[in-house]
Amino acid sequence: GQAPAEPQRGERAAEIRYYLSALTERYRLIFQGETQVLNKLKAVLTMLRQDPEFSRPVRKMLRSTSPAGMLELLDSLS
Repeated sequence: GQAPAEPQRGERAAEIRYYLSALTERYRLIFQGETQVLNKLKAVLTMLRQDPEFSRPVRKMLRSTSPAGMLELLDSLS
């Protein structure tokens, strides 16, 4: 009858890193070109921008000009 514990920031950051990395690979198979992949990833990231713990690094990621640049910034989530 108890709610599960809230995951710690590090756990959440690891899940987000894994999710975005896997999503990038899938998007590269589905969409044509890096610009389409980048735009789709940015659409996903806008949902994370509202999280106060991750808003600053997500804003940096949203300014990326390539999926590779965005993925490089994933480490800043932790």
